[in-house]
Amino acid sequence: MKIKYLFSIVLLFSVVFSACKKEYEPIESVDEKIIQDYLKKNSLNATKDPSGFYYAVTKQGTGELLKNTDSVLYRVAIKSAKTNATYYQSSTIGNMADLVGYTSALFLQGYGQQISVEAIRTVLLKTNRGSEASIVLPSYLAFGKNGSTALKVPENEVVVLVLTVLEEATQASRDDRVINEFLQKKGLTATKTAANFYYIVLQEGTGERVREEHIAKVKYAGRIVDGEQFDSNSEGYETSTIGGDIPGWRKMLALMRVGEKVRVFIPSALAYGGAGQGTIPPNTALDFDMEVVSVK
Repeated sequence: MKIKYLFSIVLLFSVVFSACKKEYEPIESVDEKIIQDYLKKNSLNATKDPSGFYYAVTKQGTGELLKNTDSVLYRVAIKSAKTNATYYQSSTIGNMADLVGYTSALFLQGYGQQISVEAIRTVLLKTNRGSEASIVLPSYLAFGKNGSTALKVPENEVVVLVLTVLEEATQASRDDRVINEFLQKKGLTATKTAANFYYIVLQEGTGERVREEHIAKVKYAGRIVDGEQFDSNSEGYETSTIGGDIPGWRKMLALMRVGEKVRVFIPSALAYGGAGQGTIPPNTALDFDMEVVSVK
């Protein structure tokens, strides 16, 4: 009886120990299994970085590899390695822009958050313009045991960062391409100014030219180039060429007369730049209809 009792105790201890051992499997091991499953499922021939993440350049661009001192225009998506759910997608209308050396600080537009992801900079240095790459981050290098409430990332989640490196080296050249592609697509012919914005005169003005001392009443509608309308005023908005509006707007206004209607295409540097504004993403070119109703 004592032998049976002793055997039962040993067996029970063995089962409990095994269950505990399984329950407390190191997070690194759990993450590694998820990562390997993801790589196999997506046929990614990935390289493991010494810090623990995996990466694969899925599309090689052209030209020299990027350097820390290079300006880079890029987009980022954050996805689940397990479900492929998208937790975050940077604007596909605008883009992110920085020196490669500063890209480890990822600002999440629309969430007011900045997270540190050194893997982004590391992988960008292995790409050139026009490249695409995937980064698989184990949970302890991503959002950790707390996850992210804002992004709805659960605890201990392995995430995938999908990087798209744009072909242009500067934001100005990117915006110019976006505007010209839109004009071509719509069959429009516009005049380019020395300040690098474009405009089309829809109706000639016969009244006084807008001067610095004037307060002008302007009707307008504002859109993202090839995108949705974000603002309008059909009653007339009072402004001036030296007011607080975006530079591109003020520069266009200075070329107009009372009664004139124009359509103006403004690069991001003359709009809201890298900060964006409200629903307008960072580094986004804008498209306005403007009509000068009167001046005083």
